[in-house]
Amino acid sequence: MARGAGVICANSQSGVDDLLLYCYRDKNLGRDNIGVIEFQMKNDMQYGKTIHPYLFDAMDPFHIGVFDDECDELPDGPMPVIRIVAALASKEIS
Repeated sequence: MARGAGVICANSQSGVDDLLLYCYRDKNLGRDNIGVIEFQMKNDMQYGKTIHPYLFDAMDPFHIGVFDDECDELPDGPMPVIRIVAALASKEIS
């Protein structure tokens, strides 16, 4: 993370394709200061402008192992999570 690296998940990874980590409050890298941006790319024409909530539910960082239960014990609770789903093959324009 200190070098700006991200994570590309394995094929068939449940719920997430890519992860980017970031320092939340300041520039000090530490367990209690790391947030995550999760990406899911859909390259299928069945996905368009319609939002599918189950895709976002599948990106739960606790379920897929990004965070553990100890994050709840941090002074301000778990770090922020940004979830992004992209419909790459959509024929609709928003």
